[in-house]
Formats: sequence, C-alpha cells, structure tokens
Amino acid sequence: MSLKSAFVAYMLMYLGMGLFLGSLLSSLVTNLEYDTVLRYGEAAGKSEDLEFEFFNSVGVLWEDGTFQAYSDADSLLLRVTNMVSGVGGPMVFLLFAMLAGRRFYRNRLKASIALLTESAKKIGANDLDFTISYPREDEMGELCAAFEIMRSELEQNSRDAWRVAEERKRLSAAFSHDLRTPLTVLKGRAQMLEQYVRRGELTQERASSAAQKISAQVERLERYTESMSGLQKLEDLVPEPVETSLAPFLSSLREEAEMLCAERGKELVWTLRLEDAALLLDPRMVSQVFDNLLENGLRYAYREVEVSFLRSGDKLLLTITDDGPGFSDEERAVACEPFYRGGKAESGGHFGLGLHICKLLCEKQGGGLRLQNAPGGGAMAQAFFRVS
Repeated sequence: MSLKSAFVAYMLMYLGMGLFLGSLLSSLVTNLEYDTVLRYGEAAGKSEDLEFEFFNSVGVLWEDGTFQAYSDADSLLLRVTNMVSGVGGPMVFLLFAMLAGRRFYRNRLKASIALLTESAKKIGANDLDFTISYPREDEMGELCAAFEIMRSELEQNSRDAWRVAEERKRLSAAFSHDLRTPLTVLKGRAQMLEQYVRRGELTQERASSAAQKISAQVERLERYTESMSGLQKLEDLVPEPVETSLAPFLSSLREEAEMLCAERGKELVWTLRLEDAALLLDPRMVSQVFDNLLENGLRYAYREVEVSFLRSGDKLLLTITDDGPGFSDEERAVACEPFYRGGKAESGGHFGLGLHICKLLCEKQGGGLRLQNAPGGGAMAQAFFRVS
C-alpha cells in the first residue's frame, strides 16, 4: 500500500473510532443530564409524564411554572456536562486524528527515516561497507532503494579511485625503481672520467668511448621516460621487438653488471652459452628485467653474483644466481607480488617491485619468470623471452 493510501486508511479508521466514541460520550452526557432533571422531578412529586420547560446548571423550570434549584454538587456536575457536551466531541475527534498521525508515522515512516539518517551519517563518514534494505515497497521503499543505488555507486567510485591511486603509486614506484640502474651507470662513467682527468690519463679514445656509453645510457633514459609518461598502469606496457645483434647488446649489459658489482663490492661471474645472432626482441624490456634481477641478486648476495644467457629454441633464457640465503617457500610464493620487500635485506630505497616488474615484462614478451633456490645454495631467478 502506498503512503497516501495508508495515511487515508489510518485516518478513516481512527476518525471512525473517534466519531463513534464522541457520539457515545455525547449520549452519556445527555442521559446524565436528563437523569438529574428527572431525579429532581421525582423528589418534588411531579408526575412521570410532566415535562419541563427548560433546565440549566442552576435549576429546572417545570411546565406548571414552578422552578426547582439544584444542589451545589448537581449544579457543578451539570456545568461540567454542559462543557463536555460542547467541546467533548471535537476534542475526541482531534485526539483520534492525532493518534492516527502518530500511528502512521511509527508504522510507515519512523523505521525508514532512521535507516536513511544512519545511512547518511555513514556515507558522510566515508563508510560505504554496508547495504540499505527496506522491506516495504512503498514510496519510502523506493527512496531507500535509490539511496542504496547511490551508496553502491559511491562505493564503486571509491574503489575505482583507490585502484587508480594504487596504480599510480605502483607506476611511480616502478619508474623510480628502474631509473636507478642507468643513473648508477652514468654516475660511474662520470667518476671514471674524473679519475682519468685527475691522473692525466684521459686519451681521446677513452673520452670517445665514455661519451658513447654515456650517450647510450641517456638515450635509454629518454626512451624509458617516453614509454612510461603516457601510461596509466604497468599492464599497459607494450613490447616493441626489433632485430637486435646479441654480441654488442650483451656486451653493454656486462659492462653495466661489472660497474654495479664493483660499486657493491661483489664479484661477477659471466657465462654465455650461445653464439652471436640477430634476434627479434625488445632490448629495452630485456634490459629492465636484467637490471632488476641483477639488483635483486646484489641485494642478497654475500660475495658474488653469476649471470648466464642461454638460447633454447625460440626462447632466450637469462639466469641470475646469488650466493645469499635463498628463498623460503613462503617468500617464493609471494616474491613477485607488488611491494613485497622480503625480510632478509635492508629496505632502504627498496620498493618491492623488481620481481613484479620482471614477471610482467617477461610475460609481455611471451615468456615468464621462475624463482627457485640454486643447487649449491642461494637464490636463482630465470627469465624467459620469446625471440622469434
């Protein structure tokens, strides 16, 4: 039943009751007045069929012209009955109209208003983890349903905003994370040039070689910055495979690895199990995976890191092994989760994104990432790339 119909029904029911009780009250008052008058007539010896001319709260005038005064108590009683007779009916009618409104509010409005008020407070406090449910299918039910739709939309928008913020956080952290290696290499080249100049050993050949390597790292930074600038999330990265000669590409990676190992005081063991060839791959993404896995190995290694490349069919396999403590079963299960930092190494400057980025970039190039412990101890990370 709609609110309008329910209100009319309540009013009709209660006003009907009020009309009945008002009529009953009026009848009772009239009977009381007549009983009082007749009692005085009997006391005066009047015949039963003798009618009175009029009566009021003072006395009664009979048709034979005699006037009979009431006692003080009966006079007071009749004044009260006169007043009740005049205003009792409307008062009873008004009382029942108020009762009808009160009953209508308690039964049809109070619960829904309390529900909407509490919901509004929760929404205002940004607490959207609840539902608005109202059993009636009236106007208040429609309002509660509209409120629930609004709450649901706000919750979804809040979740979307949170996901966007998390993606931006992850993207920003990944950007900062992957800038460190080329910046470290640039810093190392600059320090090397400074040493050559200070010792007077800067020949034209050395200057030219250092300039070329610095230029290559700057170009790499430019390409990386350009590729990351338009991204909304890491998953939007798209590989750009080009035909790449392995020898010079791996040579540049080895120079980076030697410089990073020297800076961290670790030894590098470099192994190639493939011949020079031109392969179709994205050197930018392969370099990122290499840098992240090497950085991760250096973080946990005690003395040395071993790097090896192997070609197997249409896959290029990169393996980086350290002589550190290795992975526990729990760590290996969650190591590729974003922002997982582990507990065996220092956390300063460590975003917990390296392995996550490696896994994502390997999968983008038709490969994958596998983590395990080396037979001789330490952690082993193997990255696969499709190269044909």
